[in-house]
Amino acid sequence: MKIIEDAKGEGIQLALEGKRIGNLITPFVFINVDNDSKRAQTELFAPISTIIKAQSDENAIKLANDTEYDLVQLYLRGI
Repeated sequence: MKIIEDAKGEGIQLALEGKRIGNLITPFVFINVDNDSKRAQTELFAPISTIIKAQSDENAIKLANDTEYDLVQLYLRGI
């Protein structure tokens, strides 16, 4: 699972560390990710999520639109 090892090598923090069980991968959740990092800018088809904190509503929109791909973004406020 090179994607996971690369993220760990970049110092990205795991909030939930999944496992590989045969051909199955349980969820991984990365937190405190820099939006410019490879992890944030790579489109994955795996149970791997990234949480990026935004400073404001405007900043959240900027972060969501700052990607080469049409990645899925979710914005939660007041959590």
